[in-house]
Amino acid sequence: GGFAPHAESTTPDLASTYYASRLLVGQNERGFLASNEGCLVAWLDEQWQRNEQPTVDALYYLARTFSVLGLHATETLADQWSEFLARCVDDAGAFGNVPGTRGDVEHTYCSVHVLQSIKGRVPSGLNDWLRQCTDPDGWIRWSLATPSCSYATLYWGSHLALLLGAAQPWKDRLRLVEQVIRELAESGEQPATDTRAIMGMMADEPDVMDRACRDDGAAPGTLRDVIEDLEMALGQMSGSTWRGAPDA
Repeated sequence: GGFAPHAESTTPDLASTYYASRLLVGQNERGFLASNEGCLVAWLDEQWQRNEQPTVDALYYLARTFSVLGLHATETLADQWSEFLARCVDDAGAFGNVPGTRGDVEHTYCSVHVLQSIKGRVPSGLNDWLRQCTDPDGWIRWSLATPSCSYATLYWGSHLALLLGAAQPWKDRLRLVEQVIRELAESGEQPATDTRAIMGMMADEPDVMDRACRDDGAAPGTLRDVIEDLEMALGQMSGSTWRGAPDA
């Protein structure tokens, strides 16, 4: 019922199934999905029930696939997911990938996203943790204990802030995006995975991001101007307008 990563593979996995579902929905192939919905749902349920060592990564792909397909987890399944995530919380209130590990921005974002989708609410108390992970210039660190930053951590942290309704230095973050555009224009290279993350952050929720930027003092429409500049720069490199989302 699941999807494999490529045609030569006979082993389906959750990540490939999530991305394949997004692709099919985006291509309006809902008829194909509907005709295979029963076996796909059964396969998804089996991945969770038979997984002796679950992770937040796996649960995120599982829950997001349900969401992309417009499906709803049963109350029993939602309770199982919630109970597992509760065991992944560290003493600072953040989420690690498995129980007993320190929380980080990626798995906290994934966990909050899942909880919001199945419970309709987000955990309280994470705003202060995220604030401590945010540098004054807008960068977001991997965790309190790990100071490394990347465009990927910026993507996860920014989306987490939007889910939490947390204040963030959005105006400074726009400057980081503009820096990406300049670097891409100067190098003439296609963006790496973590660089694409900042682009996905804007493309996924431009209205919310634009409002957040205005609230932080950026001029109205600034975010959309940056998106247009970015798409133009990438279109000149590849010969086609960039439309995409990050690997998250």
